[in-house]
Amino acid sequence: MRLKILLGHLVFLLHGFLSAGTIISGYAPELKDKTMRLYSYTDFISNNLVLIDESIVAEDGMFYLEFSSKEILYVKLSCDNIAAHIYTQPGSEYEIEFPLPSLDIVRTFAKEAKTEVIFNNLDEKDINADIIDFNYNYEIFFKRNREILGKLFSPKNYSSRNDSIARTNSKRLTAKQLFAQLDHFSSAMDSIYAGSDSEYFKLHRNAVIGDLRMNSSASPREIFDAHIASFRFSLNHPEFTKLVQRFFKFYFVKNSSYFGEQSLDSALNVNGSLNDLMRIMEKDDFLENKEMKEIVACMAIKEIWNGRTKREKLAKILGEIVSNGESKGSRKVATEVLNSLTNNRKGFQLKNFEFEDQFNQRRSITDLQGKPCLIEISADWCSACQQEEAALASLIKEYQKDFRFLKINVFLDKETQEIANVEYVIHSSISQHAPIIKSLGIAKLPSYILLDKNGVVLLDKTPMPSNGLEAVLEKNRLKSKKGDRNTVGSKEN
Repeated sequence: MRLKILLGHLVFLLHGFLSAGTIISGYAPELKDKTMRLYSYTDFISNNLVLIDESIVAEDGMFYLEFSSKEILYVKLSCDNIAAHIYTQPGSEYEIEFPLPSLDIVRTFAKEAKTEVIFNNLDEKDINADIIDFNYNYEIFFKRNREILGKLFSPKNYSSRNDSIARTNSKRLTAKQLFAQLDHFSSAMDSIYAGSDSEYFKLHRNAVIGDLRMNSSASPREIFDAHIASFRFSLNHPEFTKLVQRFFKFYFVKNSSYFGEQSLDSALNVNGSLNDLMRIMEKDDFLENKEMKEIVACMAIKEIWNGRTKREKLAKILGEIVSNGESKGSRKVATEVLNSLTNNRKGFQLKNFEFEDQFNQRRSITDLQGKPCLIEISADWCSACQQEEAALASLIKEYQKDFRFLKINVFLDKETQEIANVEYVIHSSISQHAPIIKSLGIAKLPSYILLDKNGVVLLDKTPMPSNGLEAVLEKNRLKSKKGDRNTVGSKEN
């Protein structure tokens, strides 16, 4: 194993001389012949991913990834439904081992198991080295204060089942003492890293400590001033973005009456007006910056999307930020959030995508307009999909004159697919890692999407062929024959 790592290191060095990009050279012997994919995040509100490189894991377990960036990126490595995250600095070179997770951790088509990479020869000035070192110090802090923290904040990875300190009013003094210790810890960390500190690392430490304070009796003003207002907002920093999201979710829930529930309902549910929402937010001196107002509005809309508020009104507000947002950052966030919330959602146009049919012709979803269309996403290797095939075949035969049918077969790495030539049905195949799978929110197989003749999604959740789909198809066939144009966005389904 060490010989293979050494050989990989030589390859790693050779590539380093030939390229100025960021390089990840890895070792994953248990995943040979699999495809290792590297993703970046568009932002940490929508959490949408962009593929930036991929590499086949060789027979000797080595893989090589390379990309260019101008800033520190938090990236995701994914292979065979196993995922890991690392920070990357521009122009840096990383040697890592990508171990398999524990055998008892389930990994499936829609749920990746997590693992942690092992760094070899990590530069002591690298952001990963700083974060690893800080996390070690933070863990020591937790251990020293475990009993109190266990009751007050229930920190992850620490059990409080046997702790003896109860969270009562009599312990408020203890909590204050604890937070004094937290202040000392924060100051000590600032002092330790003062010589080689970076803004990104400062944000990381600040966000971790600020997140802990969110569980305290500290006032919103104290938390905001110490951990948000003092720092430049960065959409590309995962911990800081999560802190901002958590702060405003906590704050708005506690203070919704202050803004006026009737006014909020009017802005969000009646008018769908960004201007109305901005005027309400003017009352809050935590939101003096217009860009921050727009970003917080995006966060809030994502949070309440599945509630009772009318989605078309929320989408209208997001659309206004997309078109006329204060900054490139807020426009980008609004675009990503709007896409993630509306694609494959009832009442909204299905985002167009291209595919290759059984005749090797490039097609797109817009080609299917003119008739209602049922899309099936399934796989030959999926037993649940096979159980639905007979019922679906019967429905296709019954409704082939009134509906179009698109069957998309999801295949695994290195599988080849023979696409059937069946009359009345369009067939296609895509990889399980194709961006459209995540874009459509496909969490399990089989999945079905029902569109009207204009390509608008008719149901949030289309039933299975063996359980309810026939009634839905019949209802929409009758409406289509009657020329009922109110099918789109109807609440009856």
